[in-house]
This record gives sequence, C-alpha cells and structure tokens, in this order.
Amino acid sequence: VVALLALAACGGGDDGGPRTPARLEVLAGLPARALVGAPVTPVPAVRVLDASGNGVGGIIVNFSVTQGSVTPAVDTSDADGRVAVTAWTLGPATGSQALVARAAGLSSPITLTVEAVAGTIAVTAGEPQTGTVGTAVGTLPTVRV
Repeated sequence: VVALLALAACGGGDDGGPRTPARLEVLAGLPARALVGAPVTPVPAVRVLDASGNGVGGIIVNFSVTQGSVTPAVDTSDADGRVAVTAWTLGPATGSQALVARAAGLSSPITLTVEAVAGTIAVTAGEPQTGTVGTAVGTLPTVRV
C-alpha cells in the first residue's frame, strides 16, 4: 500500500489522459542543396513529442516557407506524432530557404533549411555560328538547363 501511494504521489504510471506536446523533431533528412524552383526531396517530416519523447497524435501543425510553396500548409499529427508535407518547392532565388513547422501548444517552432542553388546551362546545338543582326542563323540555338 505504501509503495502504491508513493508511486501515485510521484506521478508514476500512465493515466491514459491526453499527452501534452513538448517539442518537435525532424524525421526525414533534407538535402543540403537543391535547385531553385525545384521540389525538395525527400519531403520534410516532423514528429510531435511529449516531455518523455513519446509521439503525440491529433496535434495541428502549420507549415510555412520563406520562398516557394509548401503543401499542405496545415496538417494533423498521426497517432505516433508524425506529420509530413507532401511537397515543398523552392522559390526562384538562390541562397538559404526555410520551411518552418509550428505545432499547436508549442511556443518554439522548428526550422528546416536548404541552400537553393542555380542549375547549370549547357549549349546543345547552334554553337559556334555567326550571323547578321536581324536575320536567322543556320541552326536554331538550344540549351539544356
């Protein structure tokens, strides 16, 4: 009886009540770099955890980006606390771009960043050639981005 009272007094055991979210963690690894305007793969995923590190389901998570687009902008964590975006497409500018995840009930969001880099351009036809201004060249210039 004394042992049970001591256990109850220190909060031991699971009372089956709803767990409170304490933090977010990143689940899916992100590439360090991706092309501007391109989708980020793999898609980002986060997990909502309680103070003991257990997943917390049913928590609304909002996603926003500094450039580009993210889908969905809002989702709910599953029973294990997991939630992922289905698509994050980078914006048109080079440099650091971020996706921010904010969970309901938490004051600190988590930020995932990717360095957006420009693609390369390679001439595939029409080089070298010369022509007179205002007239067509013999081979139409084409490039691969």
